[in-house]
Amino acid sequence: NTLHTLRLGKNDISYEGVMKSLVPVLKQNTTLRVLDLSGNRHIGDLGAAALAGVLSFNQTLETMILTKCSISEEGAKRLLQALYNYTSPSAVLEQSNHTLRELIVCQNPILSTSFVGHTTFLRDAIHWNQQGIASSRIYKLNSFLMSIHGPRFVHSTNVPIELIPKLVHKIWRIDKSIDAVYSYIRGMPEILEI
Repeated sequence: NTLHTLRLGKNDISYEGVMKSLVPVLKQNTTLRVLDLSGNRHIGDLGAAALAGVLSFNQTLETMILTKCSISEEGAKRLLQALYNYTSPSAVLEQSNHTLRELIVCQNPILSTSFVGHTTFLRDAIHWNQQGIASSRIYKLNSFLMSIHGPRFVHSTNVPIELIPKLVHKIWRIDKSIDAVYSYIRGMPEILEI
């Protein structure tokens, strides 16, 4: 028997407990699908940041419940970046979590006027993850490219959208420039032969 669900709600777990006990286990996890930490009010932003760090490594966890864990805007931003690391194309592909399909963070002091704009990204990242790993990578990378270049990137290249992650990842490793990605795809049809 393997453990698929771990419910540790209302166990007075603090961020130290997350760091010392949960993080090492979750980095090695290959079976756990559901983690419920609801009602552990001392997890806070530090615990959320630690869990966010694990999400970059863990590709099996599908549901994380962090209700009433005293997570504010800072912790929520860290969780968002774990789901959709939009710092570079390679981060989108390699450092974003593509398996977490449900993140429940209600009844936390998250909402502020500055975080409201991020809720769309959070909702989209979860929705994309629900489509499967390959689709999640495609949607996130397309969103990243559209945020930088707008619709002109995808529509003017005539590249099938499902090839974009592979192309961008390869070109980014060579040049580290999003403009180079655009130029390569537009000007070199042989790049489609990857």
